[in-house]
Amino acid sequence: MKKLIFTALSLAFFLNSFSAIVYTDVDPDFVTLIDFTANSANNLIAIDFNGDGVKEYDVRWDANYVYGWFLHLVHEGNNEMFLTGQNNMYGASRIKDLNANEVISSSSSWGQWGNSIPDPIIGDNNYTDFLTVNGDDKYIGVRFYLNSNLHYGWIRVALNNSYQFYIKDYAYEDTPNTSILAGDQGSSSSGDIQITSISVQGQNGATSVMEGQWLQMEANILPQNATNQNIIWSLTNGTGSATINSSGNLYGQTPGTVTVTASATDFSNVSGTTVITISPNIVNVNSISVEGQNGATEVTQNQTLQMNANVLPVNATNQNLTWSVTNGTGSGSINSNGQLTGGNPGTVTVTASASDASGVSGSAVINVTPAIIAVASITVEGENNETEVNETQNLQMIANILPTDATNQNINWSVANGTGSATINSQGVLTGGNIG
Repeated sequence: MKKLIFTALSLAFFLNSFSAIVYTDVDPDFVTLIDFTANSANNLIAIDFNGDGVKEYDVRWDANYVYGWFLHLVHEGNNEMFLTGQNNMYGASRIKDLNANEVISSSSSWGQWGNSIPDPIIGDNNYTDFLTVNGDDKYIGVRFYLNSNLHYGWIRVALNNSYQFYIKDYAYEDTPNTSILAGDQGSSSSGDIQITSISVQGQNGATSVMEGQWLQMEANILPQNATNQNIIWSLTNGTGSATINSSGNLYGQTPGTVTVTASATDFSNVSGTTVITISPNIVNVNSISVEGQNGATEVTQNQTLQMNANVLPVNATNQNLTWSVTNGTGSGSINSNGQLTGGNPGTVTVTASASDASGVSGSAVINVTPAIIAVASITVEGENNETEVNETQNLQMIANILPTDATNQNINWSVANGTGSATINSQGVLTGGNIG
């Protein structure tokens, strides 16, 4: 933390009065994440206004999934905060939010000074008048005792909608019982060093953020010893849209590009910009089930079967599939549309693989059945071209089946009596009866 003391000399009623603002920059910013599974966290930061090793305030939070979250500013002794005058159900006072340049003094309006047990609440899930969760900077007005003297000061804080709470800096008026403006860091007697350049980038050099996600923007200010390094963040929508809060936390809304600007507040008129891409929120495939059309589990040799895939979730961004077949005891081929052609009889495994980065696939086993070749014609003759049989004698009948590779070559024999009679058995043996 960097602590600076700024002095101002004034003349009133012909007497010299000396006052000083003691400013502390929390560098890097203190940050704590309210964890809904951790119940509580205590003694998170010692806020020591005069650097004597004795803290005036501290921070703690309590949270769980049933009762919500409570963020407290812990006071030492009789130290006080500027309050709204309202309490929560447990008797904890609620702290009043202040904007920059509001007067912090004994006569501050729209609130009251005090403290409470349980410790006063900076914010909770049931009350939004203090810190909204969009990351805007706010100020907590405080008054505390140093060597039995009462001093007024401020603490600059922010809370974003990821439940990250920041303490950025704080200051107090060294002259007892003297008011201070929220955010006042004092002014130096020497000439201010103005900003000459600002470069802007996403945290860790990021140039894109997904829609519905946050990206912390960063500004590199030169020279590094510029007197006033406060900046104003702004954003211009382009082909995409986003929002940005006063802390430079950007929220992606719709895909495309936006331009982020950081502007100096020291009258140098210097600003810096960068283009950030808002990327579509990609939903990957997490499961694929495969089956034949109408639930079919087999295909005839040389015939086709349309394979279908059910992709989940139904809102997966990329639902394109790659089809493949692995031969087993049988064989087959498949086209890019999932149409399977049966090869040799047996089993094959059909697989549909996601085209996104998920690596997910699904498969099904399909049975390739032999092709059926129907009988086209049958010619019948007696053995050795015999065309007659004696009564009570036998004649073997012959059936010639075409095509010769017909799948089912079994036949049923029968005889129709004319002027004569005869019988025939299942093997095609004709026995002559009456002459005719």
